[in-house]
Amino acid sequence: MQDFRYILILFLLALMAACQSPQQVEDRLVVAFEETMFGQRGPAHDRQGSDPHEGILSKWRSPVEVSIVEGATDGNTALVRKELDRFAALSGLEIRLLAPENRAAPLTLFFSDQKDFVINDNQMASCYAHVEGDDDGVIERAEVYIALVEEGVWREDCLVHELLHAFGWRGHTHSIRSAISYMHGENDLTHWDEHLMRALYDPRLEPGKSKTDAMPMARAILHEILVEK
Repeated sequence: MQDFRYILILFLLALMAACQSPQQVEDRLVVAFEETMFGQRGPAHDRQGSDPHEGILSKWRSPVEVSIVEGATDGNTALVRKELDRFAALSGLEIRLLAPENRAAPLTLFFSDQKDFVINDNQMASCYAHVEGDDDGVIERAEVYIALVEEGVWREDCLVHELLHAFGWRGHTHSIRSAISYMHGENDLTHWDEHLMRALYDPRLEPGKSKTDAMPMARAILHEILVEK
C-alpha cells in the first residue's frame, strides 16, 4: 500500500508539473535554488560536519583540480571524467582530473572499500560529501566518498548527487525532479539541475553573497535561462 501511495504521489506531482504556467515553473526553480544553495539548519544527511557559512553562497573559483584517491579503476575514472566534463560545461569552471592518489588535490574522490559510513557522530550513509570553504564563500576543499556494493562494484548511483554537494549545493530540494532529491529517484543530472548549476556559477552571483542579496539575481538569471529554451 505504501508503494502504491508513493507512486500515486509522484504521478500527481508529474501531472501538476505538466500543467504549470511559465511563471509557476520559474517560481519552483527559484524555490529549488534557495533550498539547494542555502540548505537547511543542521547538516544534511549525506554531508559530513556543520556548515559555519550556511547563510552565504558557496562555490569554487576556477580552476578546480580533482583526484581519485581510492578506487581509481578504469571504469571509475571514465565515469568521473564524464561527469566532471558535464559540470565544467555547465559551470564554466576549468576542471582538471589529475593523476590518481593525489591527496593534495582540492577535490578528492574515494571509491571506498567500506559498505557504509558513520557521519555526524550517529548517521549512517552509503555516500557522503565533506566540503570546506573560506569566509568569503569560496570552496577550498571537498571530499566525496562512495561506498562499495561488492568487490569491484560501487554505489555509482549517488556519485552525481554527492558531486553536486561538492560543487556548492548545500541542501536538498523536492520542488523539482533533481539528482539532489532523495525522493525522485534521479541518479543523473536533470535539465532542472542543469539550469540550477548554470545559475549558481553565473558570474553575476559572487561567492559570499547572502541569501537576501543573491535570490533576486538568481531569479533574474533563471528567468533568462528559461526564456532561452
